[in-house]
Amino acid sequence: MKKILKLAAIASLLLGRVALAAEYTPESYMNEGMKFEKRAQYYQAARYYFQALQRAGNDTQRGNAYAHLSNALIAQGLPQAASYFFLKAVASGDDRTIRLALNGTQNLVDNLGGTLFKKYALKYTKEDQYPQDQRDYYLYFLAQDHLQSQRPNDVIRVVNEMDTNFSHYPSALFLRGTAQLMIGYIEGGVSDFKACAGNADSAKYSKGDTANEVRELKNRCFAGVARAYYQGKNYVEAENFYDRVDIQSLVWPQIQYERAWNSIARGDY
Repeated sequence: MKKILKLAAIASLLLGRVALAAEYTPESYMNEGMKFEKRAQYYQAARYYFQALQRAGNDTQRGNAYAHLSNALIAQGLPQAASYFFLKAVASGDDRTIRLALNGTQNLVDNLGGTLFKKYALKYTKEDQYPQDQRDYYLYFLAQDHLQSQRPNDVIRVVNEMDTNFSHYPSALFLRGTAQLMIGYIEGGVSDFKACAGNADSAKYSKGDTANEVRELKNRCFAGVARAYYQGKNYVEAENFYDRVDIQSLVWPQIQYERAWNSIARGDY
């Protein structure tokens, strides 16, 4: 209900009076919107794009309006308002529309999180449709899907293709570390989890995350190192890294059963 009310509020604002007459074509409104966009008057541009959307007579016109509207609202600093139009554009099936809308991927995912967009990205988009500097977002979603579907070798392959400067790279390392353990490559798992923990709170990667999100990722990575050492029967090192997990972390209750088995393996009853 809240989402419907929010969209209604956005629509009422975007339907505000504009200079063109009601009989103008969708193309006319789009052209006017682009003029405002070139002058960095993004909210005004969005109002014209919305008028074009209201008058669109076919799927191509609608998709074009959705994509431009999404990008204008993102540029105006309104990612939440943009997300609805972004998803409509991505689901349009039109290659040109999808490519245009995907320019907003980084801003939307970094501001709103990936959960909302992952399903649409995997269902409706392809890697080569993304701008080069945002391609890693698609690979990140793909790696998550491969891991969930128990395809560890594909996880490793996809993460290997990512730029190490990608803002979510520490989380990608967590995915790859998990995959390494699934295929029994202990050393690789240890390396990835340690790198994840070491970079989780780096300003280079964590600027879009809350302090709590950074802390949780770091703790999950410490637990990952411990699990890798346990799997490799290095029980002393496993205990050392279990000790690094913050007692207030969400992962803390999950590791207690593991620590008990680790203690038994060490002969500490």
